[in-house]
Amino acid sequence: MSNVLIPFAKRVSDGQGVGIDEVPNGLACNCVCLSCNAALVAKTKVTTKTAHFAHHKAGSAGEACVVTFENSVLWMASELLKKPGNFLVPGLHDSQYRLLVKEAVRPYDAVEAVEKGLQHLSCLMLIEHKEQIHPLGLTLYFPPDRPIGPFKHAGKEYPHIGINLDTLHVIWASAKSNFTEALYHLIFAMPEVRDWIFHEKKVSPIPTQSQPPILPANHPQGFTPEELKNLDALAATLKGWKK
Repeated sequence: MSNVLIPFAKRVSDGQGVGIDEVPNGLACNCVCLSCNAALVAKTKVTTKTAHFAHHKAGSAGEACVVTFENSVLWMASELLKKPGNFLVPGLHDSQYRLLVKEAVRPYDAVEAVEKGLQHLSCLMLIEHKEQIHPLGLTLYFPPDRPIGPFKHAGKEYPHIGINLDTLHVIWASAKSNFTEALYHLIFAMPEVRDWIFHEKKVSPIPTQSQPPILPANHPQGFTPEELKNLDALAATLKGWKK
């Protein structure tokens, strides 16, 4: 895995997660890998690649390490979610485009039930609204790891929001912004990447009623006796007619 361009690492001095644009070049970064805890070197002065962390001894720890761009991002995301802040709750409409939930920025105090996968991270956010705490499921994911259905925890189901992290690949490759700030903005404020996975207020589309058959289904020929009489009369009238 020595060829992985790692965006985030753990700083030894304080145990905090840091981005490549927050540390000095080389071993002076004083960082270790989030996955294998091996020493990393910061490559901030590269010209042919995006600045990144790499294992200091790629021939040993680097080959055994399972770090990826995605799990590095998810680890840093879990660190950012630990700090109280504000979260953009997306709007929600029903099948008739009626507003069910208004888009709004809500404060939150903490997250619980953090679960990490290879391409996703899920947690239960405690959102404040009208002086009450509202549990809200949140899943950060790289496609195709988008979940379905409500967020389930301790036998209960909660509303569920998903945030698509795929845009980070483009931001990382462009190297035109502070990557930690970009991740923070995407998680907490960017409306384009979030949507509702599940909400109990969501009204399912009303099934379209099937149209009644044009011809009566209870008649062998599809016509009633009265309709057959009318057709016979019409046929008699048209008999011998020529254009």
